[in-house]
Amino acid sequence: MKNRFFILLFMVFNLYLFADIYSIGEFAKGDIPLDDLVSYNDVTSLHYNTSKLDSNIEEKVFTLDEDFFREEATIYSPKAEGVYPTVIITHGYNSSKEPLSFYGKHLATHGYVCIVYTNANQKMIFQWPNGFIAAYNILVSENLRKNSIIYNKVDFSKIAIMGHSMGGAGALQTAARFLKDKVDVVIGLSPYNGGPTRVDAVGGANFVLGDDLSPMIAPTLIISGTWDWIAHPGMSYKFYEKLPNSIPKVFVSLNRLGHDLQDSALHIKNKKGTLTLITAWLNLYLKGEKEYKEYFTENGEAHIQMVADKYFRAYNPGVTNTYGKNPCPAYIVSGVDN
Repeated sequence: MKNRFFILLFMVFNLYLFADIYSIGEFAKGDIPLDDLVSYNDVTSLHYNTSKLDSNIEEKVFTLDEDFFREEATIYSPKAEGVYPTVIITHGYNSSKEPLSFYGKHLATHGYVCIVYTNANQKMIFQWPNGFIAAYNILVSENLRKNSIIYNKVDFSKIAIMGHSMGGAGALQTAARFLKDKVDVVIGLSPYNGGPTRVDAVGGANFVLGDDLSPMIAPTLIISGTWDWIAHPGMSYKFYEKLPNSIPKVFVSLNRLGHDLQDSALHIKNKKGTLTLITAWLNLYLKGEKEYKEYFTENGEAHIQMVADKYFRAYNPGVTNTYGKNPCPAYIVSGVDN
């Protein structure tokens, strides 16, 4: 009986701690209400206190690539006719689409079509590009299928890909090498570039694809957290260092956030930093809305405010609550003013 009480207490605490994601942050809701969205295979997530859209459709044929997806993909879209910038989203090692689906729903309220999928093979970083390619191909076919919820809605001149952990490293390498001519923006969330010995022993280090991103032509945002002991910020920062100087690129280390960039009980306000930066980066480089540049320039009001609010923190090995051997700055911005 006592154990049941503590389990119930833990669940209530988590519902409080991970309150509805749409109540967190300046970009919590876009201009499009949830009632004006439509989806395939939407998911319910207790962790983020989100429920299925009323307009959800179960679609298991046209959203499944059995070679590269473990289950059917989830697609979110505004109901209204029109052509929308589109984002492909995936997860990390030993995970699924569920923890990342709220990003798709969130971005759809801002006028994006989003596809979120579960990668079939998840043991090594080099296994992720095939999933992104399969998701892109589903977007192509669904955009042409007359009964699809995204028929004639995908703007293929405005495609972004985003991944978390190994999926984040996979997104970076896919944008740099495998879908280079099709991806216009890329975001890596806690991109895995090798970590502690015990993590590498299970998930493998990044030996095959490495961290060389010199072929990249897409504007690149990399977000890490100072409490991430799986994908050390200092290791993720190496991806940034290997990006060419010819593109807009940003690296941030969010203060007191762990691997999923949402899990700091003491710094609930910092959770909105992840959503804010993702949305602003996509609005800036996928929609071309220049006013969002202020989040990524040294003299931008929004950036200055985030610095003042201590959203960012340098990663210093040996300091309490930091992990790994490689340091990194709190944030670094290059090329955004170009």
